[in-house]
Amino acid sequence: MQQHPQVAMLIDNRTNRPEDFLKATAITVTGKAQEISPPKRREATALFLARHPYLQDFINGTDCALMEMGVEKYLVVREFQQVKVVAMDGKQMVEPTSRKAGHSPL
Repeated sequence: MQQHPQVAMLIDNRTNRPEDFLKATAITVTGKAQEISPPKRREATALFLARHPYLQDFINGTDCALMEMGVEKYLVVREFQQVKVVAMDGKQMVEPTSRKAGHSPL
């Protein structure tokens, strides 16, 4: 990720049922990843361990890097083909645009 920081993360609410095609929502988040700096790492590690205390050995390992993502864009897909693109301009959200999936490249 240090050489190629462009990353994407997919978040969805699918249940692996046929109705997912009409009811599911998926969000793809794109942006750039970077390692969290040492001062911020202590706070981020504490938050992480509050949620996942059983991963303490993992997160404190010498070969573990804690990363953060600077969000550039959200792609929200609902009801299989309703797509909204929400871009970030610095830390401000830009007015979303809507498209039908497959009708225009994202």
